[in-house]
Amino acid sequence: MSEAEKQRRADYKKNRKKWLNIQAMILSALIVLTLIFSCVFAVVNKATYIDYVEEGKVDYSVLLKDNQFYDKDRAEKDKAYVTSLMDKVLADFSYELHMDASNVDFEYSYSIDTVMEVRDGKTGAVIFDRSEASVPETKVSKSGNSLVLRQQVTVDVDRYNSLARQFVDAYGLQDTESVLSVLLNIHVIGDCEDFGDESNNAYTLALDIPLTEKTCNISVLSDVEQGDNQILACKNIILKNVFMGVAIAFAALSVLGGAGMVVFAYLTRNTDVNYEIKVNRILKSYRSFIQKINNCFADESYRPVFVDSFNEMLEIHDTIQSPVLMYENEDKTCSSFYIPTNTNLLYVYEIKVEDYDEIYAPEKEEEIVILEEVAEEDIQEAMSAPDVELSDIDYVDIEEEETEDGVEVIDVVWPEKEKRNKLYRYDPNGETVHDGDIVLVPSRDAAKQKDVVRKATVAHGNHRIDPEHIHHPLKKIIAIVKRKAEDALSYQSK
Repeated sequence: MSEAEKQRRADYKKNRKKWLNIQAMILSALIVLTLIFSCVFAVVNKATYIDYVEEGKVDYSVLLKDNQFYDKDRAEKDKAYVTSLMDKVLADFSYELHMDASNVDFEYSYSIDTVMEVRDGKTGAVIFDRSEASVPETKVSKSGNSLVLRQQVTVDVDRYNSLARQFVDAYGLQDTESVLSVLLNIHVIGDCEDFGDESNNAYTLALDIPLTEKTCNISVLSDVEQGDNQILACKNIILKNVFMGVAIAFAALSVLGGAGMVVFAYLTRNTDVNYEIKVNRILKSYRSFIQKINNCFADESYRPVFVDSFNEMLEIHDTIQSPVLMYENEDKTCSSFYIPTNTNLLYVYEIKVEDYDEIYAPEKEEEIVILEEVAEEDIQEAMSAPDVELSDIDYVDIEEEETEDGVEVIDVVWPEKEKRNKLYRYDPNGETVHDGDIVLVPSRDAAKQKDVVRKATVAHGNHRIDPEHIHHPLKKIIAIVKRKAEDALSYQSK
């Protein structure tokens, strides 16, 4: 692999890693923001309650008719009363609500109804009733942390008692009971749906007075929960929706960012990835069968036989009981597995990166095609003898104008038959080289895929050409093996 290719691959990996890191940081930021807004939304959406204390009670007193027995015209509460002496009842209703919060916006409504009922004594079913609004429903809006309500009403017990007795006597009813109830109805409503949906914020205070009896006991009924309680606090719906929307948006961006990062990593993956996976998979599964070597297996006495899969190598290993040798090149782009045999066959299986052939394609040496075909019978194998005579090559001069200010070059020819009509250009490396000299030059062995040193015959000695005729950097010759002049002197001395 050339240095330029190594640098290109290193730069590609570096840039890919940089962009993956940038995407990872952006994705991490999106995930963190999603978590932050989700947590804030959870806190805002969490049900919170307001502690409150409430109390409801009813005080009353009974106004008596003129009589010869009682010194006072009023009887206190919690006594037994002669129904026929009862004139009116003064009822004093009170309700208090104190919340453990400040500036709570709410509204409340209240009403006081007087209801008389005549019921069946056995079943309790209502036979006759009459209802009147002593205090019509009243709604009040309030802001604060407490509610104090007091309301007084006067109930004409004697009138309702006479009405109930007339109804019973008119129809000759037996086994009945008549009750007069004075009801305070309270309903507390907050400024949000959560507060209003609470079922425990509607209350009733009742004062029950038996009728048509000789004596009666007035009872007080209340469904107000005395003591500490809780009520659901209102939520900021707008703020909750904002945090929920932002959290969903960041979550969607996180999903899209993660998917985009996966697609980017897949599309820009290095060609070495599949190669490394394949090699590591084989080493992990069959490490006990494989012996690594440090040098490429290049024994020319073996005839290579390439197989298509590593499973075939395992079958060969099991059959002939020969070790599996592994060599990985320095660039980590090709791994070769060998099984040598006693019959001089060398079984070979190779794993390469996807663009291996393109990476290691031999560099094009500047070649000049001879304009006339070289006569094959006049060409001897250039490397089979210590000397190669240029007179044996039907060579035609190149029509290139030499210049004094140009680049100094030499042209050489390979001994192979298929390349005898081609010239390859090199830098003389400061040496003075003549036609017919034998030189050592660097080249690339495409078959073995490695750099080699070759012997070549000089077709054109030192000359200068226009730089426009040079299309890539020239390689320098390594040494002069033999000069043509030395052969001439040797011949004359004989």
